[in-house]
Amino acid sequence: MGLFSPKPDRGLQAELAKQANGARNLLGYALIHKKTNPPAGMEGAALDLTIKENRDAVRDELVRLIREHQLSGCTEAEIGGLRLVPLAMMQPKAPVEDAALCSAIAINSVNMITRVYYEQYPKYRPLYEMVDSLAKTCCTGAAQTVGPYLPPEVVRTWPYFSQIFEEAKQSLTWLWPDV
Repeated sequence: MGLFSPKPDRGLQAELAKQANGARNLLGYALIHKKTNPPAGMEGAALDLTIKENRDAVRDELVRLIREHQLSGCTEAEIGGLRLVPLAMMQPKAPVEDAALCSAIAINSVNMITRVYYEQYPKYRPLYEMVDSLAKTCCTGAAQTVGPYLPPEVVRTWPYFSQIFEEAKQSLTWLWPDV
């Protein structure tokens, strides 16, 4: 046992890594390309995230998803596996709805990983490093997607994500020259 012990079992470590990679892929695209990652075959439907109105539309759609599918108060497993992933499999979706749904799935994953770190393995260094990396990449990607302020519905639904988002936000003001 060292300073950073105990550690999650291998199965949980593999699942957390899978969830982290998925979140990075979904929100990292927005960070790098400054546009949404459209579904295959709909490349022309990407939203330009340098336009405030597009970010506002994605944020509003994210709030609508939370309300309509009653996500607040649900576990990450209920949100992801039972509500959002099946919804994501339905086709076709408008670009704003797709962007909000992808953002919700990624935010849900980051929330779960951060919660597991803080509640179960707060001294396990590799998980700390994963959360730190997600804060840098996914929080920045989420900020690029929905803007600098998380709606109260997002904060209530994903409190761990919201916490690291607020911490990361201090260094993200360069994203919003129009705020």
